[in-house]
Amino acid sequence: MLLNLLSNGTWLFANGAANRGFSYWLSVFVLFLNFYSLYKCYNVLKVDFTDSSNVAYKAFVYLPVSCNLAWVFLASVVCVSNTLYPMQNSNDIVAIGGPDWAIAVVFLSSMIACYLGFTYLDIGYAGIQIWALLGIHRNQGAARNSPNAPSEELDTFALFCAGIVLASYVFGCVSNSLKCKYHKLNSDKILSEPNDVLMYRSINQ
Repeated sequence: MLLNLLSNGTWLFANGAANRGFSYWLSVFVLFLNFYSLYKCYNVLKVDFTDSSNVAYKAFVYLPVSCNLAWVFLASVVCVSNTLYPMQNSNDIVAIGGPDWAIAVVFLSSMIACYLGFTYLDIGYAGIQIWALLGIHRNQGAARNSPNAPSEELDTFALFCAGIVLASYVFGCVSNSLKCKYHKLNSDKILSEPNDVLMYRSINQ
């Protein structure tokens, strides 16, 4: 967590220096340190919204870490893309920073969000991913502020992935609810078995 705090503050200075002409690679390096520290925190905490932790613990410990991890992962990819983006080939759709590259990034990040949302009900990660995808949709529409030409394919794919991430989380909630009911029924059955045995013995004595 200390590394996360230090890298988070350092990135502000590194990015500010990059905007004034210094190399963006320093900003990329610091941002990846930030991502690594959050990833380690995520694993150490064993973030799982399906576990028996109370609501307050999930809201004030799990949720901030998962939200930050999702955002920093996306920011890291964007930062690398912007650093590698060949401005002289800005019309090449398959170049880094082009529509095809953006679609690949959307797909990868969405699949991660689907997995975490379905398996661990990570509403923080899934929510940030959906928010980012809706931002891409907005940026490809009338309210766009990107210097690049809009892409209808990217716009449609971003909306599609937002729906898939949301559906994965909803299905995860349903699946987890069914599992809880199944385990409860099994527990009740196990608890009732001794009483059934005692009743059988009393009848046959």
